[in-house]
Order: sequence, then C-alpha cells, then structure tokens
Amino acid sequence: GFEIHDAYVINADGSNERNLTAAIPGDVIAADWSPDGSRILIQAWGGLSPSGEDIPGGLYVINADGSGLTLLTDAFAAPMWSPDGTRVAFIEPESCWDCARDLFVIGVDGGEVTQLTDGARVFGLEWSPDGTSVAYKRITHDEEQLMLVDPDGSTERQIMAVPRWCGDPGCFEFAWAPDSQQIAVIKLPHDLGGFPSDVVVVNLDGSEPELIMSGHGFFGLRWSPDSQMLAFTQQQFGGGDLDGSAVWIVNLTNGAELVFGNDYSDPSGPTWSPDGSLVAMSGRIINTAGDTVLLSSAIGSGPSWSPDGMFVVSYWGTWTASGIAIVAVDGSAQRLVCADCSSPGWRPVADMSNIDRR
Repeated sequence: GFEIHDAYVINADGSNERNLTAAIPGDVIAADWSPDGSRILIQAWGGLSPSGEDIPGGLYVINADGSGLTLLTDAFAAPMWSPDGTRVAFIEPESCWDCARDLFVIGVDGGEVTQLTDGARVFGLEWSPDGTSVAYKRITHDEEQLMLVDPDGSTERQIMAVPRWCGDPGCFEFAWAPDSQQIAVIKLPHDLGGFPSDVVVVNLDGSEPELIMSGHGFFGLRWSPDSQMLAFTQQQFGGGDLDGSAVWIVNLTNGAELVFGNDYSDPSGPTWSPDGSLVAMSGRIINTAGDTVLLSSAIGSGPSWSPDGMFVVSYWGTWTASGIAIVAVDGSAQRLVCADCSSPGWRPVADMSNIDRR
C-alpha cells in the first residue's frame, strides 16, 4: 500500500526521534511549530485506525512532548499561527470550481470559529507580524485583490488589485515586512516565467506600489528581519544572463542590488539568519556584503536557521540518498540527521527539528 507520512520531532544530533501523529491514520500534509515552541499545528488526512475507528482529517494541535492531540477543525486549507500563538487562521476547502473559499480564525484553546469573509474566493493568507491584521488574496471574476481584514472580521479593505487572467491560485504572491508596515508583492508567480513580472512594495494606505525590480520568473519573497532588505529568487526561462536560477538581495534604503547564481531552482527561496546578517540558499550561505561565507552541497532546499543562527537544517538529496541535513555556519559540522525525512523546521526556543517524514 501507500506509505503514510507522519510528523516527528528529533534532536539536532539525530537522537530521540519521536512520532507525533501515530494516532492519525491519514497522511500528514504539513506541521508547523507555534511561535513559542510549545505546540505544533498538524494538517492531516483522516482514515480508519487499526481498531476500525473513523479518525477525521483536519487541523490538529499537539504539545511538543507528544501529549494533548486535539482536533481544531475538519477544514484544513492554508493554516497559519497568529504571532502570539493563541489563534490559527485558515481557509475552508474548495467544494467546487468557482465556489467560495472563505477565511476563518479559530482559537487553539477552545475558542469559537470566527468567519472573516463572506462568499469570497480566498487563495493565500498571512498574519501581520504584529497580529493586528490578516492579509489575503481574493479572486473575483476579473480581478485578484490583496485584502486586509481584522482578526475579528470587523474591518476589511483592499490595498491592491491586478487583472485576473492566469487562473487559480492567481497571479501574485505576497509577504509582510517584519515591522508590519508594508507588504512585498510579486505580480506574477515563477511558473508563468515566460511573462513579465514585477517585484513591488505596497503601502497599507493603498497608495501606488513602489517598483523594486522588473523581469521574469521571480518567486520566494523573504524580508530581512529589520525590514530594510528583500531577498527573492529569479528562475531563468531560456536566454538571460544567468543559467538556472539566481538569488537577488535588494537594499530598499539605498537601492543596492546583489545577485548570486544558483545551480537549480529552490521553490522555497532564500532564508535570512535571525540577526539578518546572512542568507542561506541551496548550496551556500552569503552575507549582505556579497561575500560567500560557506559553500556546501549539504545545504539543500528549504533551509531553516537555528534560533541562535549557528546552524542551517534543510532537505538534502542525491540520486541515491536523501534526508534532513544540518550544517554549521562555520563549516565545522555537516551531518545527516534523519534519512528519508523532509520538511524540517527548528523549534523556535530549543535545539530541535520538526520533521515531516517522507
């Protein structure tokens, strides 16, 4: 039969691996640490347990030690923790083509479900870092709109719109600045790289967006922790100055640009170190001056920084082996932590990885 994917936690040295979702018979789609590292949000399909019990699919919360598995809701599209870890925003699954996909918020400690939109087609959501708003993409018959809504649903407003012509899930991706004052937007996703695309920064007052870069094939927006720089990936689709993909770093205060070639396209994009001094991408770590700090084939896709900024964990693979690899920034330690595992994420307050086993 098919292999079932579970969510695990494991120490950074590879010890004490524990399955968190053995009680859920269906596939685990994703797992995400709460901001304080005390709990984990699990997306999973349901199914029949070995005893014949029908276990529902949906959004579950579980304590970091594996206790207290709790079903929050049986709707489980695009969930995201609130910054204070008390609520989860999610989108209801689509029941038919062109049906509504509304946005909801639920408390993780028994709170009621709050519906934030009514009859909208929502694709993608992101809490503001200060927790005061939820940004989401609303698709109508002729537009894609970047919207803001309060977590209680009381106030909703549009801050940007583009014509709709590229189908679901739409023609742009977005990311909040850490200071919650602006939102960066790529106005075409990389899978439509044959068409022009723009990287822009949008102000919350709905004023004209600031153009950062024009080109083709941009994706993977990442703000620096101080909200002063943007990193993103550009996939080349034939021709152009770079083979494969490139990572751009743009300083928004002085307009300075850095570009680094990459061997292949990592769909997760580059990631900033906690202090904003370094950027990890597939195969290397760089600093904001443009210097390569570490070249390592052990840095794979989806790199994630340890809270102290000393290590990077990522999904690493070759033709014959794959798994979760950890690399020290100074190159002193490179090791495979878990074979045949994927989707790692550091526990925010401890030396631990959250692993979705594949």
